[in-house]
Order: sequence, then structure tokens, then C-alpha cells
Amino acid sequence: MARKGFARAKCGRIYVYSCYIPPSIPLAEYTAIIEDIAQDAHGKSPVIIAGDFNAWATEWGSSRTTPRGTILLDIFALLNVCLLNIGTRSTYSKAGRESIIDLTFASPDVARDAKWHVSDVYTHSDHFAVITDTYKLGSRGASRRLQHTGYKMNTMDLERLLPMVEGLGIRSNANSSADAIAETITNACDAILTKVRKGGNAHRPVAWWNEDIAKARKECLATRRKSQRSRPSPNFEHHLQNFRAKRKLLKEAIRRSKSRYFQKLCDAADAEPFGLAYKLVMGRLCRQPMPTNPEQLIQIVLTLFPRQTPGIAPQLPANGINDCAPTDDNEVLSIAAKLKADKSPGPGKELDDPSSLSG
Repeated sequence: MARKGFARAKCGRIYVYSCYIPPSIPLAEYTAIIEDIAQDAHGKSPVIIAGDFNAWATEWGSSRTTPRGTILLDIFALLNVCLLNIGTRSTYSKAGRESIIDLTFASPDVARDAKWHVSDVYTHSDHFAVITDTYKLGSRGASRRLQHTGYKMNTMDLERLLPMVEGLGIRSNANSSADAIAETITNACDAILTKVRKGGNAHRPVAWWNEDIAKARKECLATRRKSQRSRPSPNFEHHLQNFRAKRKLLKEAIRRSKSRYFQKLCDAADAEPFGLAYKLVMGRLCRQPMPTNPEQLIQIVLTLFPRQTPGIAPQLPANGINDCAPTDDNEVLSIAAKLKADKSPGPGKELDDPSSLSG
């Protein structure tokens, strides 16, 4: 894909942008090209954006910051990219004049292991060769991304999914049919279901995360990058205040979302005591593994249930049960006659007629 000022290609799993913006174009046209690059790169990851931007800024070693440099920094601050240029070695030299106008931006997962340097190789040009080595990136992650990609099942639409998988079956040999079935199902799920990335950064997504927090975090990171890049300039205090305001909004959004989710868990616990709330609490507890040593088990049982010395049966008084006076039917009937009509005779019995006691 090629547009005015840049071209994009996909090398492996990396989106690579090659850019050239002439120094003679007006500032408004320069801004439009940079915005076009940022809009095209938005949502793509990982990316490498490199080329001759004909912009100067102290962030990459220039002696001053020009309007083009400010525009480039402000627009690229909205992207999740890092500047790879290091040092103050020039990337352009002509007639004794040198400058740093060849820049390289990359996603954090690329920048983490990338090696960037200006080479001494002769290029038959007034630009030096800039080499970005990403050899470590190719050895990791590509297959892991495929293995850890899933789908949000609550976005399934059976009315759209079923027609796409009709007619599946074994038509030739089992292996080729299995591959065809797997490919058809994968294509159908990719077209209908929403993808979700599982793993990668070893952190599970939190349940209280939502789109408002994601938007607030994106704005907070953008203002933080602006404040960090404007540290030597007079506008640093202004960008710093903007960053603090965005950070406060992010914290408030997180606090409100956590409060709503906690209340939701409390309501769910009342309706289902052993549901999600119970599982979350039990998952936080540090439960020790059950011992298997017989001697240790015996010691635990004896500690919890210590042995008692055999007790002595109490002695009955002289006028015990055997010395009770006999009771006849007339005495029982006289007692029953004194009972009120609404009194219960005891568990498991219904007394309509007191005379039934004499049965």
C-alpha cells in the first residue's frame, strides 16, 4: 500500500512504514501527511515507522526544535510507538552540513529488543545507512500469538455462523478433510466473532476494565509522552498539568468501575453464595497443600481432637427413676384436661381429643 509521503508493507508480522516527506512542501501539507500515517498505523501492531521526515527536534539530538518536529511529536504521541534514535550522530550530510532527519519509530514490543545504529557502509547517497536489527523478535512471539488467540463467545451469532459451516464433512482422506474443516471453522469465527488476545504479557485482563477506562488510559499516556518530550522547553509545565489532569480522570474512572463491579459481586453473592464471588475470594487465599505423611496426619488429628480420659457416670440420687411413684390413666387424663385447646402435644403428634393420650 502506498500513499503520498509513505508506503506500508507487512514483513512477517511487523507492519513496516517507509516514509519520505520533502522539505519544500508547506507546513499544512506536512501535517496532513503525518496525520495520514498516524491514522493508517492506528490499531496495527507491531509497527516500525522509519524514513526521512525532514524534521528537527532536540528529542532525537538536533540543536533546536522546528515546527515540523513539534507536529511530528504531537501526532505520533497518540500512537503507541517509541523513538529508536539514540546518540547525536548525524544521518544526513551534504556540503559540510549535517543533521538528524532520518528517524525510526517502533512499537514497544519491537523497541524492547531492537538494535538501532547508524552504519558506516557507503550508500552512494547523502544519507547514511540506518540499521534496525529485530532478529530476536522473529524467534519469539509469532507462533505464540497464534496459540494464544481466542474469541469472545458472547459475540457469537449462530444465524450467521451456521450457513458458513454448512456442508462440512469427509470428502477424500481424513487428513485433508480435517484441515479443510479446521480452516473453514477458523475463517467463519474470524469473520463473525470478536477476537481476544490471551496471554502475551502474562497478565490476565481485570473484570472491571471497560472502554471508558481504555480511552482515559490512552489519553493519559499521550499527555505523559508529551510532557516527557517537552521537558527542556518552556511548555513543559503546561503539558505536565495536562498529564496530571488526565491521570486524575483515569484514576476516577478506575475507582468508579471497581466500585460498580464490587457491588455487582455482592449482589451475585447474595443470589448465588458459591458463585463467582466465592471463587474469587477462594482464589485469593493462600491454601497450603494437603499433607500426605501418615505420621504428620496422626499428629494433626491428635492436636485437633485430643484424647480425653474416660469419664465416670454420675450417681443417681436415692429416689431415682426406679423409685418414682406409679402413674395411672386417671392422673394422665386430669393433666390433659388442663391443657389449652391450641397447645401442641409435641413433635409428630396432633391432639384433637385429650382422651386419646390414654390410648
